[in-house]
Amino acid sequence: MRSLTAFALIVVLAPSPSTATPGAGAPRGWVLLGPADAYSAGVDSAERHSGHGSGLLECTVWDVEVFGTLMQTLRADVYRGRRLRLSGYLRTRDVEGSARMWLRVDGPDTSPIAMDNMAKRPVRGNTEWSRYEIVLDVPAVAVQVAYGAILGGKGRLWVDDLRLEVVGNDVPSTDMHMPAVPTKTAVPPDLPSQPVNAGFEE
Repeated sequence: MRSLTAFALIVVLAPSPSTATPGAGAPRGWVLLGPADAYSAGVDSAERHSGHGSGLLECTVWDVEVFGTLMQTLRADVYRGRRLRLSGYLRTRDVEGSARMWLRVDGPDTSPIAMDNMAKRPVRGNTEWSRYEIVLDVPAVAVQVAYGAILGGKGRLWVDDLRLEVVGNDVPSTDMHMPAVPTKTAVPPDLPSQPVNAGFEE
């Protein structure tokens, strides 16, 4: 399994849905990234934190060396100049590598300008539904915000009730302060400005 540092860099460079190919079974509004022969995704109506279903990300390959992620990308317009919190619930079974949420803020010429993928607090093994959160500042130059759930290696990860909300500066940032990579970010005109199907009810 790749190191946490390499894992973090992979997520930094992960493409937005405008340049990625949705994986088979990805819930509406979500994109699945990862080797098609290793990772699958869908909605699990039998296992959920609330509502009618949860997002399921699964890997059945023992020796896979790359991650899989369910992700969305949003326009940054409504979040610029504010502090943003991603919260949600994760549940795991037989996770041998790590399971996490992640949140990334991209600028027009560099990515990330803010980032946290829970590299220092991963979830492993068997866990019940637990709430996790990530808090980042969205600078005025931000053009898009990407977020999702990561699974590294064999196991199952359920995710539910994700929420993006603006919070006050009294809520501590969890920014990892990762080095920015030069990249030109072209924001598609049809990119949503709010999360789509964040509770996996559709």
